[in-house]
Amino acid sequence: MIAEDTSYRGFACPQVPMDEPFAELVVVEHARQMVQKFIEGYASQLQRHSEGLMPLLAGGLRRDETFETTWNLAFGEVRAALLLKKPEDAERCAVALALRLHQCGYLGDWELHLHNPARFRFDQWLLPLGDAIRVSTTPEAVSIHTRTANLWQKLTFQRNGNGWEATDAQGLPMLSRGAIRWIVLTAESLPGVAERLVENELYNYKNMSLDTDVELLLRTSDAAVSLLAEFADIYLEWVSQVVRFLIPLPVKGGMLNSGSDELCPGVICVSNQKHRINLAEILVHEATHQYFHILQRLGPLHDGTDRNLYFSPVRGTGRPISAILIAYHAFGNVLLFYRMARARALPADQDGLDIAKRMKQLEQQLETLEKALQTTTALTPLGRALWEPLYERIHD
Repeated sequence: MIAEDTSYRGFACPQVPMDEPFAELVVVEHARQMVQKFIEGYASQLQRHSEGLMPLLAGGLRRDETFETTWNLAFGEVRAALLLKKPEDAERCAVALALRLHQCGYLGDWELHLHNPARFRFDQWLLPLGDAIRVSTTPEAVSIHTRTANLWQKLTFQRNGNGWEATDAQGLPMLSRGAIRWIVLTAESLPGVAERLVENELYNYKNMSLDTDVELLLRTSDAAVSLLAEFADIYLEWVSQVVRFLIPLPVKGGMLNSGSDELCPGVICVSNQKHRINLAEILVHEATHQYFHILQRLGPLHDGTDRNLYFSPVRGTGRPISAILIAYHAFGNVLLFYRMARARALPADQDGLDIAKRMKQLEQQLETLEKALQTTTALTPLGRALWEPLYERIHD
C-alpha cells in the first residue's frame, strides 16, 4: 500500500489533520488480509472441529467495512495466531473473530468444539467457561450456547442503541460517555494475546494479580475524560478514536506503568490510581502508541542500517533508533497535551503532579531524543512522518 507523505503525517499528533479515510483503509485492509491468511492456514483444522463456522469466516469482510469493526482485539488474536504460529490457539481465535463479526451485524449459525476450555466475550458480556460453543443469529438477536461438563447453558443478547443487552450474562465494567466506550478487561476475561501484553517485563504479571478496584478505575477514567474535554479536546478525540479496552494494573513501588502491544489493537494497560492528571497523561501516551502501531502496518519505519545505541533519558540506557522514535512520538504528544491544557488555564499544581516540573522534564528528555533522530539516516518516510511534524509543533 502506497500513500503520499501528507497521509502519513496525521499519525504524528492531533495538531496535524488526520486523513481519516486513509487511516480506515490501512486498518480495514490489514484486517482483511490477516483474516484471509488465517483461513488459508487453519481451514482444514477448523473444518474438523466445527460445523457452519467456515462460511461465516470464509465470506471475508464486507467491502464497506469500517475502522470501528476491525480495530478490535479479536483481529489482534487472528494476527497473533499467524505470527506466533500456535495451532492450538486457532479454534479460540476463530471463535473470538466470529463473535466480533456477530457483534457488528454479521449473521450465521455454527458450532465449534475446543481442544481446551475457554471463556469468550460478546461485546461487554463475559460468557461461561466451556469446551464447545454453538451460535445462532438474527438481525436483532444472538443466542450463544456454551457447554461445560456436558451441560449446555444458553444466553441470548438483544441489540440496543449502545451495543447489546442480556438479562443473565456477566457484564464487564464499562465507561460509556459520548464517543467513549471503554470496557475494562478483568483477569478472567483476558484472551491469550492480552495475557501476553501484561506478562512482559514491565509489569511482571506472573507474580501479581491485576488490580481489582474497578470502581476506582472508572472514577479516575471519567475524571480524566472530563479534564481532556475541558482543557485539551483534540487529545480527547485522539484518545477516543483508538482506545477501546482498559486493563488495570496495580501501582508498583510508586511507579506508574502503562503499556500497549501491536497485537492488541485498542487495548491499553494503565496503572490504577486516583489522580486524573496521571491517567490523562497515560491515555495520551498509550493512544499515541496505537497510532504508531497503525502506521507500522504500512511498512518499516527505519531501514535497519543504523545499529547504534542512543542514550534514552527515559530509560537511562542506550536504545536502538526504533525505540528512540517510539519514545519521542509518545512523550512529544504528552508535552503538547500539557502545553495546550496549561494554555487553557489548567492549574499547574494538580493532585499527584506538578505540571510545570513535568513539562520541564519532558522538554529536557525530548531534546536528547531529538539529537538521535537528527543524527540517524535510517528513518524511512514513514518514520520521518512520525517525528518531524511533531518536532515542528514542539518548537513552533
